[in-house]
Amino acid sequence: MGRNLLILLFLFVSFGATGQNTGMDLSTSSMIVGNPGMAGVQGGGRLYFSYKNVYPGNRYNIYSLRAVFDGFFEGIHGGASLFVTNDKMGGMVNDLRSGLSYSYHFRAGEDFYVGAGLSASLFYRGYDFTGAVLPDQIDAVMGVAYPSGEIFVNRSIMRPDISSGVVLMFGNYYAGLSVAHLTQPAISGTDYGETLLRREILANFGGDIELNEDNGLILKPISAIVMGKELFSATLGASLEIPQLSVNSLLIYHNNGYLDLQMGVTATAGAVSLYYNYLFNILSHNNIFSIALHHQVGLSIGLYNVDKRKSIKTMNFSKI
Repeated sequence: MGRNLLILLFLFVSFGATGQNTGMDLSTSSMIVGNPGMAGVQGGGRLYFSYKNVYPGNRYNIYSLRAVFDGFFEGIHGGASLFVTNDKMGGMVNDLRSGLSYSYHFRAGEDFYVGAGLSASLFYRGYDFTGAVLPDQIDAVMGVAYPSGEIFVNRSIMRPDISSGVVLMFGNYYAGLSVAHLTQPAISGTDYGETLLRREILANFGGDIELNEDNGLILKPISAIVMGKELFSATLGASLEIPQLSVNSLLIYHNNGYLDLQMGVTATAGAVSLYYNYLFNILSHNNIFSIALHHQVGLSIGLYNVDKRKSIKTMNFSKI
């Protein structure tokens, strides 16, 4: 009973601090979903799978699953991606989203290329408040729970969602800008007012700096800014890569005063890459959240290659 109450209160705090999901990361599949303009920019076709366990070790049952297919197709003059994401938040709220992105690729100048994309998806939010205990139910003296004066409705919500984005490619660098949830769909599942899926702006930048041509050593700087209503986060970091191995380090600042650090490693064999990222808090103004923020594991599988002469421009994103 007490544990259910703790989880319910924790979820309310989490929604206020991080929005209506388990948080965006800077893995390649997350960037492809976040910015539809990046669809197909890597050329070829790849499958991505990831699992993220949020606040591990605390049994909050908060995790995220994501599956993405991304590829370039000459016949449509650009790239397309299919994605499914599932965010489970405490066993009481479950967000499921599936959709399709298309990006039109074109040359805008000498060594300057553009990918302009649009994403359409369905957002489903399911509620299950079975076993939830509210503060007015608890008798602190007797240690029992009474029926609550408030009633939560297990009402599922499904809404269409639209996002747009653009990526600019110049030399060995790229810059992206996207706007998510253009229509701000209402996703409230109760009778106590509307909850909107707020617009979020994502700006990101990355590129390649060749350090050693003989062994393929490349430094890939990466940065991103996410902005929304009462939301701001900034990320700065890099990955150091050779064909078989990559390590990354990212510093992430949030407008609620938190500073986080991500460390990760990716191993590649042929067309298959396996990665692990660990995010932990290094600076905060209270101790509500645990030091370990999330563990993330992922897999990417190359399905086919595309003749680069038939594509407008390709970029290899960081293996994060």
